[in-house]
Amino acid sequence: MTDAGAAERGAGASAAPPPGGRAAEPRLSLMGTVVASVVASTGAAIATQPFDVVRTRVQLAAPSLADAASASAAAAAGATAEAAALARGDTPAAAARVARVAARRAAAEATRAARGASARAGPVLVSLLTDPAHGPPWSRVATLFSGLAPRAAKRTLQTALIWTLYEELRPRLAAL
Repeated sequence: MTDAGAAERGAGASAAPPPGGRAAEPRLSLMGTVVASVVASTGAAIATQPFDVVRTRVQLAAPSLADAASASAAAAAGATAEAAALARGDTPAAAARVARVAARRAAAEATRAARGASARAGPVLVSLLTDPAHGPPWSRVATLFSGLAPRAAKRTLQTALIWTLYEELRPRLAAL
């Protein structure tokens, strides 16, 4: 063997792990952490903004409170129908049947209202992309990214702060 090979073996053998048994993890510098968080949060904001716009539009197109009030009014009507049946002198079994029918009607109405709210996502997206009222075609796609700048700025600042605090505090807390 040559002396260079022995020196390499000796150098490799002397590189023992620290006393804790774990080798030190490579860390980014403070500026590297900030840059990584800015890149990640900006990419996430760009990727999720169209979905957020569609979700907001669907929520705005959801059934109004009047629809929910009419469903609860139907349920109250069922209870009232049962009381009226009892007052008419119907048997308790007949009154219970009337109440069940009224409850089914109220449930069916509430289900229709809920289906209407969830079924609006497709038409909202289609209208955003195809409806001429939303402007020329390039503008329709741009609508999906409306509000991106403030959202990206907010997310970038939040992510940079959180990642930097985590990366700076983690070694200090691990040493305790």
